[in-house]
Amino acid sequence: METEAGQAANPPGERRVDVVVALGASAGGLDALRGVVRALTPGTRAAFVVAQHQAPEHVGPFVELVGSGAELAVDLAVDGALLQADHILVGPPGWNITVEGDHVRLLPIADGPGPTPSIDWLFASLAEEWGARAVAVVLSGTGGDGTRGVRQVRAAGGLAIAQDPASAKSAAMPRAAATLGGADLVLMPAEIGARLSTLHHDHDGWLAGDESIDPYADPDPAVMTAIVASLRHATGVDFARYKASTLHRQVHRRMAIRQVRAVDDYLPLLAADPAECKALANNLLVTVTQFFRDPAAFDALRTQLARYVASNPESAGLRVWVPGCATGEEVYSLAMCCSEALGHPEALDRRLKIFGTDLDEGSLAIARLARYGADATASVPEEFRQRFLRPGPDGVEIAEEIRRCVVFARHDVGGTPPFTRIDLVSCRNTLIYFTTPLQEQVLDYLRFALVPGGLLLLGSADTIGPREAGFTVVDAGQRIFARARAAGEPNLMRAPAQPPPLPVVGSTGAHRRTEHDRQNDTRVRMLTALLRELQAPCLVIDDRRELVEVVGDVSRFCRLPEGGPSRAVQTMLAPELRHEANALLLVAGRGQPPVTSSPVALPGSEQPITMVARVVEVDGRDLTVLAFREAEPDTVVTRLGGRTAQVDEQLERLERELVATQDSLREALAEQQALNEELQATAEELQASSEEIQASNEELEASNEELQATNEQLSSVNTQLHTQVDTAALLNADLSNIERSSNQGMVIVDRALRVQRFTPLAVRVFALLDADIGRAALDIPTALPIPGLEAALDAVVADGERVTLEARTPD
Repeated sequence: METEAGQAANPPGERRVDVVVALGASAGGLDALRGVVRALTPGTRAAFVVAQHQAPEHVGPFVELVGSGAELAVDLAVDGALLQADHILVGPPGWNITVEGDHVRLLPIADGPGPTPSIDWLFASLAEEWGARAVAVVLSGTGGDGTRGVRQVRAAGGLAIAQDPASAKSAAMPRAAATLGGADLVLMPAEIGARLSTLHHDHDGWLAGDESIDPYADPDPAVMTAIVASLRHATGVDFARYKASTLHRQVHRRMAIRQVRAVDDYLPLLAADPAECKALANNLLVTVTQFFRDPAAFDALRTQLARYVASNPESAGLRVWVPGCATGEEVYSLAMCCSEALGHPEALDRRLKIFGTDLDEGSLAIARLARYGADATASVPEEFRQRFLRPGPDGVEIAEEIRRCVVFARHDVGGTPPFTRIDLVSCRNTLIYFTTPLQEQVLDYLRFALVPGGLLLLGSADTIGPREAGFTVVDAGQRIFARARAAGEPNLMRAPAQPPPLPVVGSTGAHRRTEHDRQNDTRVRMLTALLRELQAPCLVIDDRRELVEVVGDVSRFCRLPEGGPSRAVQTMLAPELRHEANALLLVAGRGQPPVTSSPVALPGSEQPITMVARVVEVDGRDLTVLAFREAEPDTVVTRLGGRTAQVDEQLERLERELVATQDSLREALAEQQALNEELQATAEELQASSEEIQASNEELEASNEELQATNEQLSSVNTQLHTQVDTAALLNADLSNIERSSNQGMVIVDRALRVQRFTPLAVRVFALLDADIGRAALDIPTALPIPGLEAALDAVVADGERVTLEARTPD
């Protein structure tokens, strides 16, 4: 069944091919695959590898069907087969096919969920081995196999192509590759073959369809500025602050894919096609990630997280932010590490919150699904694999307890305010794509987001550098830093505000304006000095009990509280004054005489203090002036009359209202508690019903997937049977033509000596009719006696030797 494919050794130091193309399809994608293969022409300088979902036990003439009508050689792949130009290797059923250098490797399919053979495995190996020289093609099929591999090929600089879903029997796979994978081109099968036939590659990793395109031409700065403006208008992201080399490289890549020769010609295409703007933006947004990428960094982080949690016992949990999270693998990796640091609590989502942010909506959609191929999770430590991974329809799923802790959102780390009160920020290998000013601004944002002592994890290519203060080194080798506890507030507005225009020298109007302002300033300073001399020290308070102005020295009566700054007057007053001040502020009103408090003795002061509150109107606002005066000696133990009695009455009224309100609240609380118990019981019933429904849905989904796989296999077998029937019909027609054109009589019989076919000239000896097909040949009368015919026929059937008989008639 298997044929040796390309076993010759490569010449030393030389590759046989320029580009390797991997094609993936599901069981029902045979027609699409044949459409691509038939459109390929020799001279492509590319090798082709095919992986199609097939049951291991399904053995059929698949290679012959794929190669039917193809101009290129098509062979069944064997382990170690050499990649050769203009040669197509088809993976056999029951084996995963991957690329290793210049050869293909066949790997046994492990037991577990997911389609087989894995297209993602093939694409991932191709991206790793061939990088920018890799091409991934996704054809008709169900599910999402190939989507993750497409992203890996694109991240490595290769080309990704998806079949137009409108032309696919099963559109799920090509649609996922186009929308979630970000395929560079979406084409019909014949168009894919024609495009693959024009591919070439140069030494710097540039794929194109036209060798006349110059990938090294320096773009006009004005045109690049216009391209950046188009991207900003279409996506809302300002790529002007990305490194120019990154922008130029991706623009040239898209030009090559769209076969545009000059940057000046690419700009109109970008302006007229929003999809091209999105494609260019997706290329600029790097989405390279994997589970526990760089294991040494994660080992160091796990140690530091354990120390951080142990040193903050009062903390209720952890808040983590992952800017540039791509498809979510790093977010879930950090969630597992944080759960370990917290001791794997039962209600993990109450103690852990992780924010994964990115600008690529396609990446975020994959992250929210939390479904990955089995190969993608191979790097997850075994203790985490057992606890947090579950079998899924196409591989594995992240456990629900982890998914409840994670929130994914679109966010621009360089242009949107950061998250706050974060314990850990992981920003790995993202800063390297930014210009220096943007790097500094992002670091300021990250420092603002972190709590004092919070951890910052950078990538191996990132560094803080001496220009950024406020961080201390925790582990220099693994790029782990901490926000300094004594650091000042970071600068979140690096762009300096524009100063007001200076007045023009010699301008009379400007001179008069400036002189008027100086006179106003002098007047304000004079009135302020008089107020301080004539008025006792006081506070000016607005209707929200917040401080507006301080007049005079109030240090004896106020003090700054610990913690964050606050404008609430209640927190600033000395504890001995707060009760009386509250009463005054309740009673004082607009148009009423001043309200005076009872004398209050302050610690360390021989003379008691009284407070006077008066409401004044300023620009339509009610402001309360709370003044502090020294009381007379004979009023220390006696209460002032007049307004003090009014204060007491108001306080008594407020106390009565407070008691009534408390009674009402108790009753409402009891009713609310009863209602909550009822709601909790209902919620538990709904939860139980929901779990039953979910279990039923999972069973139905599994059954549906099995049916889909079976239908695809049946479709593939049906296609093969149709092809075989057509071939048999063609052979039968050819045989009939040969029989009719033969100048000899011939009768064909089976082993039971029954007539199967006969030529027209055979009727000269045998009296045959069309109705005699299937009758015993010896029962049919002959035109002349043939002695020994039965014995001769038996001898030929027995040993196959040829026997010749002669028969004569008397005439």
